[in-house]
Amino acid sequence: AGAILFRGAFGTAKPGGPLANALDLRSKNLSNTNVVQWGGRLLTLYEAAHPCLIDPGSLAYLGDESFDGLLLPGLSASSGNPFLDGVL
Repeated sequence: AGAILFRGAFGTAKPGGPLANALDLRSKNLSNTNVVQWGGRLLTLYEAAHPCLIDPGSLAYLGDESFDGLLLPGLSASSGNPFLDGVL
């Protein structure tokens, strides 16, 4: 993009000073905490947003995963560090 488009969660600010950043509440789904294969899908995880569906061959972003509408847009997040119980 050649420019900062979203403010960072840990200090990266967009140009325009504190006022421009304080009034911009958009955030980007970083989805950089974990990678899991679940239900035949490759997902990247982040605590503050939906999992991201990734193409396993190209690693291209295919979209946010809502699990057939169970995770509502903008209202729910997931765990970035799931525990998979081997007994189940």
